[in-house]
Amino acid sequence: MRSYRVYENMNPQKDISGEDFDLVSQVNECMMLSRIFDVVKTDIARQGVGHCRRIVFEHNEEKDLRMKNYYDMMIIMKNLLSGSIRSESREIRVKTEISDGDLIVTVADDGTGISRKEKPFIFSPEFSTKDETGEDRKRGRGLLLYNVRKAVINSRGKLQIHSEENQGTTIIVRFPLTQVLADDNAKLIVMNK
Repeated sequence: MRSYRVYENMNPQKDISGEDFDLVSQVNECMMLSRIFDVVKTDIARQGVGHCRRIVFEHNEEKDLRMKNYYDMMIIMKNLLSGSIRSESREIRVKTEISDGDLIVTVADDGTGISRKEKPFIFSPEFSTKDETGEDRKRGRGLLLYNVRKAVINSRGKLQIHSEENQGTTIIVRFPLTQVLADDNAKLIVMNK
């Protein structure tokens, strides 16, 4: 996270050298999608998975994908999984596929869902599901989804949320391949699909 903060707050007028240069270059490195999933799984497991019995990652492409600006994908995956776990999900399914020139990431859970009353506020960083006594009813998704939305916008993606109270949540994120893939393979994949 440190490297991202340095990059985010960097003064473009300042000369980049030494440690600053190393930290900025780390942000611009690439990472395979499978490795991103491994890092996120390890981090989530370290925090504990609550009631969740199973997290399934499914990649429907023959070839692993080399992601640029992988930090955004890590933010998205970690926050979506954390939100699903906090919603008392027993199973979470993460699926990636390529369709119509986009990388589509779907995270579906069988948790408590989002109530109709809460839906207008889910992207607000101030939103919480805490009641007047300060008790956390469902450990709200406000800050988690706020961070997801920022990372999706940064990668020029689109975000859809389908949720009903007590029926789980499905979140679909679509990224243009040319924005998220590190290689020129993005153009070849688009042309071959």
